[in-house]
Amino acid sequence: MKKLFFPSIVVIIALAAFFLGMEFSQKSLQAMPKGVEQQVVNNAVSYSQDTPVTFAPLVKKVMPAVVNIGVEQTVKYNFPHPFGRRFGEDDPFDEYFERFFGIPKEGKRQGLGSGFIISEDGYILTNYHVIAGADKITVKLYNDDTEYEAKVIGSDDKTDIALIKINASKSLPVLPLGDSDAIEIGDWVIAIGNPLGLSHTVTKGIVSYKGRKEVKPAGPGMYADFIQTDAPINRGNSGGPLVNMKGEAIGINESISAQGQNIGFAVPINMVKVILPQLKEKGSVERAWLGITLGPITEDIKKNLNLKGKKGAYVNSIFKDSPADKAGIKPDDVIVEFNGKKIESADDLPWLVANSPIDKPAKVKLIRDGKEMILEVRPAKLPTSEELEKRYYGKAEKSSELGIEVENLTPQIMKKEKLNYGIRIKEVREGSIADEADIRAGDIILEVNNTKIQNVDQFINIYKSIPKGKPARFMILRDGAYFYIVIRK
Repeated sequence: MKKLFFPSIVVIIALAAFFLGMEFSQKSLQAMPKGVEQQVVNNAVSYSQDTPVTFAPLVKKVMPAVVNIGVEQTVKYNFPHPFGRRFGEDDPFDEYFERFFGIPKEGKRQGLGSGFIISEDGYILTNYHVIAGADKITVKLYNDDTEYEAKVIGSDDKTDIALIKINASKSLPVLPLGDSDAIEIGDWVIAIGNPLGLSHTVTKGIVSYKGRKEVKPAGPGMYADFIQTDAPINRGNSGGPLVNMKGEAIGINESISAQGQNIGFAVPINMVKVILPQLKEKGSVERAWLGITLGPITEDIKKNLNLKGKKGAYVNSIFKDSPADKAGIKPDDVIVEFNGKKIESADDLPWLVANSPIDKPAKVKLIRDGKEMILEVRPAKLPTSEELEKRYYGKAEKSSELGIEVENLTPQIMKKEKLNYGIRIKEVREGSIADEADIRAGDIILEVNNTKIQNVDQFINIYKSIPKGKPARFMILRDGAYFYIVIRK
């Protein structure tokens, strides 16, 4: 009996504590004001309703509108020639070596992606990078082994969006387009696609962030305003829909972060809606342009310009005879509004300008010398990459003091190196200061004394402003490596 005495006491104490706790909880609830008690109950109900027990009804509703996309592309091989090409690219012995050594000049590459139907007559949205350069595009529907050949109706590399079409002998299921502005961080979403060739795979997650502008998988010229999600996205998911709980597409899955896990990005559907009519009617997107380069407002810029905060787009430089130049916009201006819409950062302005009417007056509110002012500007049609290179990027300037010839970065170099600032060294004079400091032709100057270099004129002015005997610290990009070179004037 003595052995059972201590455990019995423990049980009695535990039961007493339980019943006392129940009584205390009941009294606490009774002590609450009626409104507060009801709010607690309502919140509990609200959370239980918003958290789905299963996604099955939603998946059944939207799955039929999601498609698998297959692409076939011709690629040229550049294998080393067994004995070197003594006669250049059109070496007459190429055919001989291809026949006897099995060295092909080109071949076919297969690719996979996803998409979703937006009209009963077969219009499909996907990513531009899924179908770019394809010789043949095929589409497979849900629970249908039929392969439909698709035609590209329109594409836009700056948003990574493409519109393709199939001709089916039946009315097709449609995924409605939602309102991506209405979603909130924390909302449930599902992603459907063809990851790694696994047809119509569904993953779920939440909206992790809205308006992610610093991520630009397609390069510096991309218009980015991504929805970030932790719904798992893999290779082959590109072009598939990100769907809200209403069964609407609120994004097009575009890319993932290679450095992390479950960090995916989708192009917001409202951005797609803006360009969709042009893709359908013209096959491409015509955009407006001011002719300025922009940068963020750093602490140094804020201090030097006596700004109250860091909101706005800092004007680094102006292209000569551009709409901005004609309107009187100047370097060091800070644009805070465009056509009545506030500019929070430099990433906000390009999209607003791009979608404004061409050659129609627009109001620009800016800060100059601590004072607000409003200018009228008429955005022009955005020049092509070739036109920009010919008119603005191809011009080189010499710095006789350093012994170098420098030029602005072309869009091609910016895209390749994933840069949105810097200048390229075209030539270095033998025996010059730059030559002795081991600065080389082809180097890209990114910064001078911690100031980002946006163009040639800015670089020359900054270097000239450094007093004699003082150091000039260059941040250089060469063959993918970043390093510093210091030159004393």
